[in-house]
Amino acid sequence: MLPRRLACSRHAAVRMGIDELAAMLPPVTGTTRAELEDEVAAVVPPQDVSKLLADLKQLQPDETGIVRWFPPTGLKYCAGGTALWRLAKPYNDYLKVREMRLAEEKAALILDVNKTAHHWVLDLGSGSGWMCKGIVAEALRLCESVTYTPLDTALEAVNTAKEMYGLELPAAKLLPHVGSWDDAMQTSFYKDLPQDTEITATFMGTTAGNFSDDYMVSFIDGFLSTWDQLPFRAKLVLWVDGAPSDLKPAQAIVDAYGCAEDGALDFHMMKMINASLDLDFPLDKLQWNVDYDTREEAIKMWMEAVDNFPVNHHGQQVTQIPKGSRIQTQMSRKFSDALLQSMAERAGANLVIHRTDDDFYKAAVFSREATAKRT
Repeated sequence: MLPRRLACSRHAAVRMGIDELAAMLPPVTGTTRAELEDEVAAVVPPQDVSKLLADLKQLQPDETGIVRWFPPTGLKYCAGGTALWRLAKPYNDYLKVREMRLAEEKAALILDVNKTAHHWVLDLGSGSGWMCKGIVAEALRLCESVTYTPLDTALEAVNTAKEMYGLELPAAKLLPHVGSWDDAMQTSFYKDLPQDTEITATFMGTTAGNFSDDYMVSFIDGFLSTWDQLPFRAKLVLWVDGAPSDLKPAQAIVDAYGCAEDGALDFHMMKMINASLDLDFPLDKLQWNVDYDTREEAIKMWMEAVDNFPVNHHGQQVTQIPKGSRIQTQMSRKFSDALLQSMAERAGANLVIHRTDDDFYKAAVFSREATAKRT
């Protein structure tokens, strides 16, 4: 997949030396080549490797003289797992403080309970489930009974959520699901529910920022179209990082994402690219950068070549990377009210937006049954 052209930077790029970043990475020990290949295969299916190499080989400098390439970002956590995830703590704290505050302070408005009998909170891509606790706690306060479903592809994450909710919110009935959120777009997923059930599905953790507008519109429409076939009142809540505003300048976003730990993760990803694709990117000739792209309303991270160098595969040159080339490692879009409203209109949905007082974080509620409004 080729990235779109980056807008010119309006902020000083965050640059760090490889030695400083490498010192931050946890040692990866006891990982055999076979184990690495199994782990990588879950992120980069074998049939995709040849396409990645072909994309890299065919790239040419654009009109600005820059070669751009998107590596498989899932490799950030290969052969490092939890230890690598913990490196992102400053960024996670940035999200956690605001997301938890929004969940706790606006939970009643987000839930918008109509019937007080039974409420089902469906946590899409739940991870360990900690982000949804404020919503479930408020549902328990408002409703006669509550079911909580942590839905994730990772069994370990779902089991962690089960254990935590069993200890901290034991009144909630747990109905865990290991699988894809596509599973929850099937009407059969909602069988045997009481007739007085209401459903709130949450998509938390700013994950929506990683997807295109078209994908998110189809995501919203997919759930609402499924629920159109059911006799239950239901809504989808996207948790998103807000775009810059008077209360949230662009530099605040850059400062939150531009921590050394995120740079260390990207350098680890480049190591995994070398190991898994049998390439030889010289990491000492790459510098890590982060900036806010005002045209695309997105934070972007990239590796920039500080010198010319070839990239070889099994000793054969794949491409020549000129100085100034950008290997984009992440793009996370931020959401203005106008963008959210446009997505709602395209999905045929009504929209209610809740936000933190500092406008950093938003909960966008999509449904097909209420009059659109803002709070």
